[in-house]
Amino acid sequence: MEVDISTAEQILTTDGIPLKVSLKKTERKNKI
Repeated sequence: MEVDISTAEQILTTDGIPLKVSLKKTERKNKI
């Protein structure tokens, strides 16, 4: 489980942006 989580954190989008960052951005867009 820990290994899967760490690898998931390291996964980047096609733009090279961390998924966590992209998810936060999408959440902000949805709130607006």
